[in-house]
Amino acid sequence: ARMAWKKGSAWTGKRNKYRIDGDIVIFNFHRKEGGLREETFIIDLEDLDKVKIYRWCFQSGKYAYNPKVGLLHRFLVCPDDGMHVDHKDGNGLNNRRSNLRECSRTQNLGNSKKPRTNRTGFKGVYTTENCKKPRTCPYMSKIQFQKKHIHIGYYMTAEEAAKAYDKKAQELFGEFAKT
Repeated sequence: ARMAWKKGSAWTGKRNKYRIDGDIVIFNFHRKEGGLREETFIIDLEDLDKVKIYRWCFQSGKYAYNPKVGLLHRFLVCPDDGMHVDHKDGNGLNNRRSNLRECSRTQNLGNSKKPRTNRTGFKGVYTTENCKKPRTCPYMSKIQFQKKHIHIGYYMTAEEAAKAYDKKAQELFGEFAKT
């Protein structure tokens, strides 16, 4: 549940500590119970005045967040209605302008990482051991695009299935493909 923060609360008091390193600024996160976390996030020096006036916390283990302005990457880019902001390198703590881009939901999903539950080691590659029909090929690849699952094929090795996935991802997502 999201908490409403009132003026004069901890969110308007202490701000994040930061240090400048060339053209980037490295911020430390605050802990809810006070003090600083070890995790950091980075921004461009040109965004320092806009960002330093807010207190930023660590959200979902991957983003900088402030209850008043929301997610830092959205705050910096200000996307059009219905659009998302993508971190090109997949690191939600790298909020440099060169790493952020406005995108559709589909494009943003194309740049997602391999799920933690994946046992093959490759994004979009699965074993066929739980299939209802017995298969001669132990691996298959599939991809999701615009809310539809697309079956790519069955393969003898996980590497072959991964190459097929990568090719299809490039075709569907272009520069947003995470292979």
